[in-house]
Amino acid sequence: MALDKYTVGRRYAKALFELSDEHSNLEATYQELLAIRQIFTENDDLGQILTDTRLNLLEKKPILDALKQQFSPQMQTFLQMVFDYKRMDDILFMVDYFEKMYDEKNKTVLATVTTTVPLTDDQQQRLSDRLKTRFDANSVEITNVVDTSIMGGVIVRTEDKVIDGSIKTRLQKMRALLLNN
Repeated sequence: MALDKYTVGRRYAKALFELSDEHSNLEATYQELLAIRQIFTENDDLGQILTDTRLNLLEKKPILDALKQQFSPQMQTFLQMVFDYKRMDDILFMVDYFEKMYDEKNKTVLATVTTTVPLTDDQQQRLSDRLKTRFDANSVEITNVVDTSIMGGVIVRTEDKVIDGSIKTRLQKMRALLLNN
């Protein structure tokens, strides 16, 4: 039975995370994975080229070696293992899941905040402080999305929660209450 990319990504990321945590180099590993994400994002066929049959092993080796030389011995070993098991096209899933575990360990909340106008720096800071308290987080990273269709208010989305304080939703709830009476 073939494993899907998400399952593969979780397994490899979890193993790397645990190893990095055990050796107290979690931050360094995370920074290297961010660099790997950038390389694989800028060269979107790289994972497939290093996995599929377009090139033979002798043609892939210099590409892999050039990639590995930029990183620590631990990351070089990781990249070699991923390559050996023909999983280079799953590397971005691995990076994403590692980042998720890293954020959880560091109590970082990623929030997408939808408003009708862009938040000022002061508004963003006050909202960040409130979300830190609400989610018991050490830090909150806010991505502000502007959507005039919400009419006003704010919608906060984290990985597993939605706080909808938009005027549009309030009006819809009020309308539903009036229609049910």
